[in-house]
Amino acid sequence: MTFEVRVTGRVEKDVDTIFEWLAKRSKDGAVRWYLAYLNIAAFIADSGRRMRDCL
Repeated sequence: MTFEVRVTGRVEKDVDTIFEWLAKRSKDGAVRWYLAYLNIAAFIADSGRRMRDCL
């Protein structure tokens, strides 16, 4: 079972700010960071049931 991960406006703003800061220093690094962010969000959504069952 998968769960929906909701991203708040604050998180979106923070992600944009971090990405822009990183991109000024390394465009490739910014892209790698953003992809890692997306991967962890997907992991949380996929493992939500297991996490809930542990509580």
